[in-house]
Amino acid sequence: MRVWRNISELGAGLWTTLRQLGRTSTVSYPEEPLNLPPRWRGRPVLTRDPDGDERCVACQLCSAVCPTRCIELQAGERPDTRRYPLTFRINFSRCIYCGLCEEACPTLAIQLLDEFAFSKEHHADFIYEKEALLIDGTGKHPHYNFYRHSGVALQGRGFWWPAVLVVLLTAVLILLFSRRPDLMVLIQEIGPGTVGRALFGPYLWLTEAVALLLFAVIAAVLAIHRRDDHDA
Repeated sequence: MRVWRNISELGAGLWTTLRQLGRTSTVSYPEEPLNLPPRWRGRPVLTRDPDGDERCVACQLCSAVCPTRCIELQAGERPDTRRYPLTFRINFSRCIYCGLCEEACPTLAIQLLDEFAFSKEHHADFIYEKEALLIDGTGKHPHYNFYRHSGVALQGRGFWWPAVLVVLLTAVLILLFSRRPDLMVLIQEIGPGTVGRALFGPYLWLTEAVALLLFAVIAAVLAIHRRDDHDA
């Protein structure tokens, strides 16, 4: 029985070999390009947003999450208060291409593209500075702009709505204290627990109305910002 089993296994192996005759599964690299998977993790690069600015805001999350500590950077600040990396260095002799830096980056600045064929004679040549890391394109995310998606205006536009909220809250407090002059006494003598019951007891409807008003103001501000970003 063992002899027949060995013969059958040998025949199955030979049949697998015969089935591959005439099939081309070997790529003549580098004459023929490799068909890499979409999620291939190659050499990390620094990308730009669609406007041409650097995406990196020097938050140092990539450096903090890197398991081999191969990323080093120094932060700077532009006149419009936007942060950017003064220096950015990656030691590729220590990089393991795990992709954690790409996952941690909030602005999609650092990306692992499909470049993998780079070799050096000395370890010092694997240390890439910012000039060698920063590319002119957007990488895998051509339409993403961090500052537009986050709603942060660089030129001071859109900072009027906090003043509106402060005015509304001040008006509500004046109204409450004018109708209940004993609130100051409660705050000084009894404590915040009794003040809370006094506010949310007989004036529960007023508190809910103010909360709905503030929610409507915030929703309107977000809608205006989104419309402005879309027009820009």
